[in-house]
Amino acid sequence: MECHVVNAKHVIKLFKQKYTSNGAKPQTKQLVLKLSTNSSSIRDISRILNISTNTVLSVLKKQNPSSQI
Repeated sequence: MECHVVNAKHVIKLFKQKYTSNGAKPQTKQLVLKLSTNSSSIRDISRILNISTNTVLSVLKKQNPSSQI
């Protein structure tokens, strides 16, 4: 919920219709895999795509669960 203060007596409360994170999008998962094959680091990928490093790691682990990351 976002609050906007108009003046001391009036506060406007707004609710977001959709809560979506960039990490939940299928396009983001494909981009993580593409960037990782181009030798981008985990931190670089998270900065570029605006997602957490934990999300990058989980996408990479799900792609190849037998590897040690």
